[in-house]
Amino acid sequence: MLPKDIQRISILGTGKIATHLAKILKKLDFDLIQIFGRNQKNARALAKSVEAEAISSLQAIHLDVDIIIIAVADNAIETVARQLPKDCFVVHTSGATPSAVLSPHFQDYGVLYPLQSFSLEKTPNWSNTPIIVDANTNDKKGQLMRLAQAISPLVYALDDAQRAQLHVAAVFANNFANYCFHVAHSLLAEQAIPFDLLKPIILETALKVQQYSPAEMQTGPAIRKDENTIERHLQLLEHQLEWKKIYELMTLQIQQMK
Repeated sequence: MLPKDIQRISILGTGKIATHLAKILKKLDFDLIQIFGRNQKNARALAKSVEAEAISSLQAIHLDVDIIIIAVADNAIETVARQLPKDCFVVHTSGATPSAVLSPHFQDYGVLYPLQSFSLEKTPNWSNTPIIVDANTNDKKGQLMRLAQAISPLVYALDDAQRAQLHVAAVFANNFANYCFHVAHSLLAEQAIPFDLLKPIILETALKVQQYSPAEMQTGPAIRKDENTIERHLQLLEHQLEWKKIYELMTLQIQQMK
């Protein structure tokens, strides 16, 4: 059931978050009014897919909407915000950017942050995607909660400080973990070993943290203080000194875990 107070929505942006938000909102029968994009071709393509009007100038924005969602790169949020009318209800979708960047520009503002790793090639599973909301008034926060609950059952109200902490935690859990997968993939490629061999252990690690704390599940030579194995690994990494530094630092951190 759609919230009565937010039905007409415009989205500013044509990237991954903007695209997936526009498509799920359209699927849920929200009324998508306008899609803004600096690239006219991208704006037209996304707007066509959700039966909205494509615009490439913020001066063409319609005011008869319930909410405007800024879904652009973090460093462009404030630039876009400055060009919008002050009497709009405007939110951004960033996890790292405080809602306060919107406060000089709008009477009503907030955040609608889907905590997920998005790619254009894969449709997200919204039923297990947490959505974080915040707003400058309880009334607007309630509206955002109802909007988010139409998309996902996992909705949380977090303030700027909490959301910033969540975002840096997500970088460790997702971005840095994925970089470690890249290092592992590269090391295997040096010996023509298929990366598929690591997929079961990667999956098992991810499954374990669904039920247990990461500290409880920590394994490997570092936690065992197996210095002989650690030394052999370091020798194997002599040709990649940056990876060796990462290995040494992470080994030390694991050994210091409480």
